[in-house]
Amino acid sequence: MILDEYLSCESGHDTALYIEELKAPQLNPHLIKKMLTVALDKSEKDQDMAAGLISLLCVRGSIEPEDVEAGVELLLRSLKDLVIDVPKAVTYTARFMAHFLEDKILPESILSSVKDLAGADLGPELIKSIGEILSLPLPVTQIKRK
Repeated sequence: MILDEYLSCESGHDTALYIEELKAPQLNPHLIKKMLTVALDKSEKDQDMAAGLISLLCVRGSIEPEDVEAGVELLLRSLKDLVIDVPKAVTYTARFMAHFLEDKILPESILSSVKDLAGADLGPELIKSIGEILSLPLPVTQIKRK
């Protein structure tokens, strides 16, 4: 898997080249969802690295912010099932979203659809967690577009 390879070698350049060589931008949202889903079972450091990788791929132009938004939407739609296997999936997803919001690769407008995407039971918890996280300094450095 792409994320595992990145975590072992920590080469954003190699990961970006791999994604670019796929020449399948229509798959990018599914790739992002998969990377985030896999990261849910990883350590906090690896989760931060996964979020940083996605931000880096956006800055590099390997993926578009719209791909990140679509990938996050796919993740949110599956969140109800994910919490069965990863009880802290809501908290971890909030961290990912806060990171992407901070890096401006995820539009704030997504927050208005979180309840619909994640469900009435998980949506409010997710929004609350995102708000709490954004009020604190994030553990990853913001990546700015050049």
